[in-house]
Amino acid sequence: MNHQLRNASSVGVRVPRSINDVLVDARARLQRLTAPESWDAARSGGALIVDIRTPTDRARDGVIPGSLHLPRTLLEWRVDPTSRRAHPAVGGHERRLVLVCNEGFSSSLAAVALHEIGFTYATDIVEGIRGWQQARLPLVPPRPLADGFRDGDGPPEPW
Repeated sequence: MNHQLRNASSVGVRVPRSINDVLVDARARLQRLTAPESWDAARSGGALIVDIRTPTDRARDGVIPGSLHLPRTLLEWRVDPTSRRAHPAVGGHERRLVLVCNEGFSSSLAAVALHEIGFTYATDIVEGIRGWQQARLPLVPPRPLADGFRDGDGPPEPW
């Protein structure tokens, strides 16, 4: 089987890769930030922290003050300024978006996906919300959704 895969790659057929290989390649494209670096960037106005975790995870662990919740399943449509579903808090492609997930795996892959649609400054937080907790940075309970809003439609969390 390995011989067949090697021959397939020589004629332009894609050879399956492990998710670990994909993750290593993705992270090589990012300038990942630690939790304290992310907090400093957000508080100075130099970045918007985008929380891509599920509502269940956010309720369990809390949310980062000033962060914007855009679920991973909607992320590209909610940040792309050409999309009719673009979230107004994101702005344009020049915005530095710092993604956070539970442990920093999904957010790395998602940040590279944002590079593909023009967000060259997108990155993520090393170790995700777990790194945030280890750094003892602030977390607050998520706000309930206002009437008429769906998950990912609300404004950023208050500071």
